[in-house]
Order: sequence, then C-alpha cells, then structure tokens
Amino acid sequence: MNILYVINQYPKISHTFIRREVLEMESQNETVLRASIRRPPEGLVDTTDLEEEVKTHYIISNFSEVFCYLIKGLTAKGIWASIKLLIPYSLKSRRKLKTIIYFVEAICLAGKYKKENVNHVHAHFGTNSADVAMFTAKMLKLPFSFTIHGADELDNFEDYSIARKVEQSFKIFCVCSYIAAQVKRKVPFKEHYKVIVSKCGIEVIEHQAEVVLQNKDATLLNLVIVARACPEKGYFTLLESLKYVKLNSSCQFYLRIIGGGEELQIVKEQAKEYGLTKNILFMGWKSTDEVLDIVAQSDLFVLPSYMEGLPISIMEAMMVKTPVLSTYVSGIPELIKHGINGMLVPANDHIKLAEEVISFSKMSKTLRANIADEARLSVVTNHNLVNVVGNMREELKCDC
Repeated sequence: MNILYVINQYPKISHTFIRREVLEMESQNETVLRASIRRPPEGLVDTTDLEEEVKTHYIISNFSEVFCYLIKGLTAKGIWASIKLLIPYSLKSRRKLKTIIYFVEAICLAGKYKKENVNHVHAHFGTNSADVAMFTAKMLKLPFSFTIHGADELDNFEDYSIARKVEQSFKIFCVCSYIAAQVKRKVPFKEHYKVIVSKCGIEVIEHQAEVVLQNKDATLLNLVIVARACPEKGYFTLLESLKYVKLNSSCQFYLRIIGGGEELQIVKEQAKEYGLTKNILFMGWKSTDEVLDIVAQSDLFVLPSYMEGLPISIMEAMMVKTPVLSTYVSGIPELIKHGINGMLVPANDHIKLAEEVISFSKMSKTLRANIADEARLSVVTNHNLVNVVGNMREELKCDC
C-alpha cells in the first residue's frame, strides 16, 4: 500500500510519535509519502528528524513550485467532486476563508501526487491537516482517514468541522478510549463503526544511558518533566506543588525541564517568584536519545496535565523504568494504575501533587523498583509499536 501522510508541521520535535509510526509503517513494507503543510518553526535537534525533513514534501514552499502543482492539481480526475464537497462543507464551516485556503493547498498536493500511485491518504490531527487530506483524497478519488489526538480537537470540535470530516472519512483513529468515546458522543450513531482506538506505540528497547546525568546528586530527589510549556501541561500547578514541598517538608529535590513552548518564559518567571531558581534546570529541547538518557537516570517523571490524549513522554518513562506521577485526565488512567505501575493525582490539585512527591521521596528502593517493573511490563504489553502499526494496517487493508 502507498500511503500519503498529511501533517501540519513535520517533523516536529514534540511529535516524535508520528515519526515513529511513519518509520514503522515502512519497516512493515508499506510505502509512505510524507507531506507537510509547512516546516516546523523550531530548529530540529534529532538526527532522525533531520533525515525525515529531507524526505518530506512541503506544500507551502517557493512560488514557482506551488504554481506548478496548482496547475497540475486542477486537472486531477476528482476535482469536480471535490468542488461539490467544498461548497456545502465551507458553507457550514465556522472558518470559511481558511477552508478555501486548505482547499487550494489540497489542489497543490493532488498535483504533486496524482501520478504517484497513492492508495490512501492519512492525516494526523483533526485540524487543517485533515481538511487538506480530505480534499486531496477526494481529488485523487481515494479513501482518507485521520488520527485524533486530544485536547485541541475535542475543545474545537465544531470549529474544526470534525463531525463532517468523520462523515467523509474511511476510518478515524483515536489514541485512547476516552477520546474515542468523546468522538462517538459528538457524531451520529451511523458513523460509530469508523471510530477505532489505536493507542500510540513506542519501540521496545533496553535503554542504556550513554551520557551520565550532569549535576545529579544522590541526596536529592531528581525530578524530570518532558513537555511543551503550554496551558494544558499543568506547569503552574507543578511549580505551586514544588513550592509547597520546599516550604512544608524535608524533601530535597531538583527538577529538570525538557522542552520549549509559548509559555516557557512565563514558567521561568514564576519559578523565580516562588524561590525555585536553584531547584530547577531548564534544558530546552533535546534529541530522543538525550531525553531517554535524562529520564532513565531520574528518580521520578512528573506530568501534571490538565488535558491530554495519550502522552508518549509517559510511555517513554515507563519503558526506561522511571516511575511516573501524573493526573487523572483523558487517556492517562489507561496507562497508569495508581500504586501499581505509577502514581496519579487529581488535575489542578497542587497539594495532592506535592504530597505524592513527598510520599515518593520516602518510598523504599524495592517498592520503587516494583512500580518501575510493572510500568515497563504494561507498556511493552499494550503499546508495542510493531503491534500498534500492524493493527492500523489491518484496519486500512480493504482500501486497496
């Protein structure tokens, strides 16, 4: 099968789960064509991402190339069918002008790939990438599917016209059962058969840290978070909890923050206001191997999210046997069973989060090891990338 993947920004540092899926698809003998609407805004640090960038076609590129593909796309065999779809779709859309822009981008994409023997078009996220994929598939007379990941799509279900995309799609993949349930809640019953739970997968590895963690102090509880600094990740609850820990316990800790994001500077300022400057190291974005090295040598991975899909960062921590402390939101309880393979607290409760950090600091090495072993076993059993992609391929088989 030749699958055209359509993504808004690819490869993106915080979206390694897409890259993993693409590469595993290829390892299972599928041909994957990569198309991205635009280039990611941040500089890439991972060697594999740099290699993927070279393999990716960018729809928004130089004018002459865009014009050439636009002309070719206008002669696509399904152009009139796509126009017939565009008119009612845009009239019902809350983002009419943007929908027309996505349609033009789809024409360019169809022009690029109309002679490539593509069998299926798949998009990640139910946002603009799914619009472009839907229109492109219509022009090329192909089935299309898309993966829904979480907070943004559910919060903007109507704005992104997701119900109408579901109507036009062959399958919709949801990264956890919670999200699948929310989609089914918002689309007609006749469309429910299309909704497939396809949990994100990761490679089964035996990770050995190559670089010793700098400034690691055995007398401290070494914490780590890997996440964009954005509202849904709960950074400010984390800072409040660490302030509480510092003022109300004897627990000595050091937090390493891996990631960037639109609120990073505000997070730094808040950390300073709370008197946590000496307790936190902002490390920026790191390569996949560097992240695994840092997480594997940390005592506790924390992710106090307000909203999520199915966080890959948690799965990576579980894979390298670092205990996880997170929140009861969305798909996270599908990964973590409190007290068995990790710890969970209510979202937005900094005192409960702080108490769990303090409790973990007093936990015996044996109990920590048991939790870590159970965590690895559960992620290896339920989120093996080979199996996840294999199941997805089965769902797409009847397209060809």
